[in-house]
Amino acid sequence: MNEETTDRPSLEILKEYAELSGYSIFSDEIIIAHAGFKTLPITKRQAHIPLKMENMHFVWYSNPGIFSNYSMYCGILFPCPIDSSIRLQIKKKWFINRINSIITNKYHITGEHHFDSQVLISGTGFTQFSKILSTNSVQNSILDIFRFDQRARIEVNFYNERHFNDIPESTGISVFIYNDWLFNAEKINELIHLTTVLKNYIFSSGALGELTIR
Repeated sequence: MNEETTDRPSLEILKEYAELSGYSIFSDEIIIAHAGFKTLPITKRQAHIPLKMENMHFVWYSNPGIFSNYSMYCGILFPCPIDSSIRLQIKKKWFINRINSIITNKYHITGEHHFDSQVLISGTGFTQFSKILSTNSVQNSILDIFRFDQRARIEVNFYNERHFNDIPESTGISVFIYNDWLFNAEKINELIHLTTVLKNYIFSSGALGELTIR
């Protein structure tokens, strides 16, 4: 948890942020038995702040006992009426991707050079979702998120609600940062703002009606 700059417990920092910001917070810390080669008990931590005004959820999750992208992450997710067969991931394009056409050609493109030159889009259902991704406002808001944190990933129907039983299961979009937690109040608030902007542009794009939920 690289953002933690004090010796205070991580959940305590988040609880203080929630209290000062007027949010409710639901958190949990569970000590798990030894796993594999680890000799010390594993501690699973998670926190959830419902952003009721924005109809979004800010979540933090850490479980060193599992080995996947979902072992540690934080970020925001929001429900969206999108066909469950659409599963897309958008991440920043790094220099090595730009010079390696073999890798780059495996990804989807929108046809907008400025946007395509900075992102990698993978997954299924791109054709259905491309109308949303092709709008300038959505593209600019995604690039703003990457300028905020280059590790961020925008994902359609990727998040795993099973980590948070108090979040209703639904199709939706998430903006996650993997392998780290955000603690700084300014950064948390900035991610809330940027994701709210993205959400509003998606819902005002006029294309959601074509993405019927199955």
